[in-house]
Amino acid sequence: MNKYLFVILLGLSQIVYGQDASKGKSVEQPYKKSAVVKSVKASMKAGNFSAVVDETNKAFNKYSEADGDAELHSYQVKALEQMVLTENRKMYLDTKPDTTKYFGYMYQMYEQALICDSLEQIPTLDGKVIFRYRYANAETLLKYRKNLKMSCRYFYRKKDYKNAFKYSDLYYKSKSASIFTGKKGEELLPEENDNVEISVMAVVSAFGSQNNEGVVSYLHEAMKDKAMRYKVLELGCKAYLALGETDKYIEHCTMGFEENPEQEFFFMSLLKYNIDNAKHNRCLELSNIMVKKFPTNRNYWFIKAKEEEILGMGEDAIASYQKAIELKNDDAEAYSYIGSIYTNKALEMYNKNTLSVTNPGYRDFKSKLKAVYVKAKDAYEAARKYAPNNRTLWYEGLKNSYFKLNMGRELKQLEELKK
Repeated sequence: MNKYLFVILLGLSQIVYGQDASKGKSVEQPYKKSAVVKSVKASMKAGNFSAVVDETNKAFNKYSEADGDAELHSYQVKALEQMVLTENRKMYLDTKPDTTKYFGYMYQMYEQALICDSLEQIPTLDGKVIFRYRYANAETLLKYRKNLKMSCRYFYRKKDYKNAFKYSDLYYKSKSASIFTGKKGEELLPEENDNVEISVMAVVSAFGSQNNEGVVSYLHEAMKDKAMRYKVLELGCKAYLALGETDKYIEHCTMGFEENPEQEFFFMSLLKYNIDNAKHNRCLELSNIMVKKFPTNRNYWFIKAKEEEILGMGEDAIASYQKAIELKNDDAEAYSYIGSIYTNKALEMYNKNTLSVTNPGYRDFKSKLKAVYVKAKDAYEAARKYAPNNRTLWYEGLKNSYFKLNMGRELKQLEELKK
């Protein structure tokens, strides 16, 4: 009786222990490579290559051991090549080919081959590096090298810039991949001589897909293209600014400005940066360079004048505004600023005056003050003439001038405009 009771109690304890031991643990099956390989081989034999990709991807995502297994990645390379060939046959026979899918399989094939090779480079426990798949995979990739380059152009022409960069990036980076090292250490990849071409495509594509990191990563190689140098440099400046890399932004804007001031972007970018940071001496330096190089450009004279005005160089500013007017006779804005300078000059003269009305020199002072207000009036009247509808350029300034000059009739007529 006690014997049987002991057996029953022992069985119950084992059941309880088993329940406690399993609590909180995963019930998933442990990784069995043999089972995965068996399934993959069966799918390969049946020609179900998409199933091979699905099965290996499932294993990669589920088991770290599978993801670190070069053999499984090699199987996927073989399956993907067959899928590439299937799409290629459709193109040849014109039976509803899918070009995007074709290039997609090729991209995955390259990606898996490179992963496989990186895993094979890990030494064994005894420190040896054994390549079982490198040379076959390299041969496979080399067959599709031109097609991979074609994919870059394909997406670029379609303005699918995200994919254009993705494929260009793979094509460029795989140039230096160690998978293309032969058994005797020789370079298997033929010299392509297209680094600059691909880099330009990468920069433009990265910018088009708002990938600023991508822009700057290929910028300096792309700048070797003489025809595109300043276009890609402009994109690089914009990318550095977006990334918040101010020093790099200024460095590259300065490079562009010094090398190619004809491309206005560099000048205007440097000008804005220096204005925003109240570096007006530098703004004037830049403006002086531009008016010297482009003496018939009204805008550069106007910018120069404005900077001179800000720096308190009134007479110089008036001379520069006058130069802008010579180049653009109806320059109401330049006339308005000249009027403003003369108005401020008159106010400064008035505030500095210490002469009383009984002083013999007071009459001379009043005469000089009036002459300055007359110049202000003339400038504002010219602004009114050339921009009658833009009252902000002349109304208040002209009203003040008429008042200071005791021009009552003109002042009354002016005020009638407000009614």
